[in-house]
Amino acid sequence: MKILHTSDWHIGRRIENISLNQEFDLFVRWLIQVIEEQQIDVLIVAGDIFDTGMPSIAAQKQYYTTISRLANTQLQKIIIINGNHDSANFLLAPSIILSGLKTHISAGLPQNLEDLIITLPENNPQVVIAAVPYLRDIDIINFFQDRAESINTGKNIAAFYHQVANLVKDYKKQGLPIIVTGHLFVSDSAHNEQDHSDYTLGGLIDVRSSQLPDIFDYYALGHVHRPWKQKNKNVYYCGNPFYMALNDIKAGIAKGINIIDTQNITNITRLETPLWRQMVQFQGDFDQVSEQIKNFENTGILSPAYGFVKITDYPDNKPMDQLYEHLLSLNPDNIHIIKAIFPPKQITAKTNNQDLTALKEYSPREILQFHLDRNGYEPKIKEQLMQTFDELITIYRQNQG
Repeated sequence: MKILHTSDWHIGRRIENISLNQEFDLFVRWLIQVIEEQQIDVLIVAGDIFDTGMPSIAAQKQYYTTISRLANTQLQKIIIINGNHDSANFLLAPSIILSGLKTHISAGLPQNLEDLIITLPENNPQVVIAAVPYLRDIDIINFFQDRAESINTGKNIAAFYHQVANLVKDYKKQGLPIIVTGHLFVSDSAHNEQDHSDYTLGGLIDVRSSQLPDIFDYYALGHVHRPWKQKNKNVYYCGNPFYMALNDIKAGIAKGINIIDTQNITNITRLETPLWRQMVQFQGDFDQVSEQIKNFENTGILSPAYGFVKITDYPDNKPMDQLYEHLLSLNPDNIHIIKAIFPPKQITAKTNNQDLTALKEYSPREILQFHLDRNGYEPKIKEQLMQTFDELITIYRQNQG
């Protein structure tokens, strides 16, 4: 059997108040084409189906239309779990109806843990899927009622996965491949400190991969918006399906999906999604950014591309609104500047609210860099100070983790 792993659809997502509905529709059209061409049997969507727990009517319509279209393909089963952005109750409400469209919803913990286990095909199993959803605090409280220790720990989440592992031991003895889902952050995957900061937000606690059971042949995880595989365990993130935010641009990694073949489960096929809407960041002083925008050529299917601008320095004799309008006029057919940040010239007690708001768009490291650049520090001193800052941040992250 062939299983397709996708996650983090974030239906209803807006970027600077611009809808990404068109990008999502193109993704679904491409996904259906992949399902048909690759003869996919099972689709797993590993959480964050919606961008918010109370999605708009338009987002709901897009969701149900998508399920209907997917159910009309050759898929035997569509397995959807909730993520930290989703309301478990909202996803569960139509689950009986959606079961008629070959769709299994796993959101919140069922009263009987065995209901998480799905065998496919049902009468002659070739694969076992443990559809573990995003584990909310209330789920952990209800499951570990007799535990006195803090509920908010990766240790308890890992312990839950060990309980699920006990339910599939007999299938493992039969030699069946076993896949488990989840929406969490595995902290010792191939990541950097920024990843840790980003992905432990939203109520998720990081879990060490060494705490997770080895019985599962593939962990189909969601929450992280870029693809990666944990080095020493079968933990996979497929990432979100297209660019959705500035952080996606910074990562500079192509989006896509994973395909698992149960006949050779260690050989994972990675398919990249087409670049429907290019998003790009321009950074430098005002003149440098202006040249970058002028020379930009859109390589995405949709036009124009979306641009984010971070200005490091700009003329004193022109207001920021005028400078922004100038950037918009440089190359409108190829690039639409949807956000431009101009840092304050000085940071003092009298710095106005507009400048302080703009400053929040920069990382602490970038703010320090601005300060060093503008105050005439020698290159060697700047390098030493930046290295010291990086060391302090690393120590802070380790203490927080």
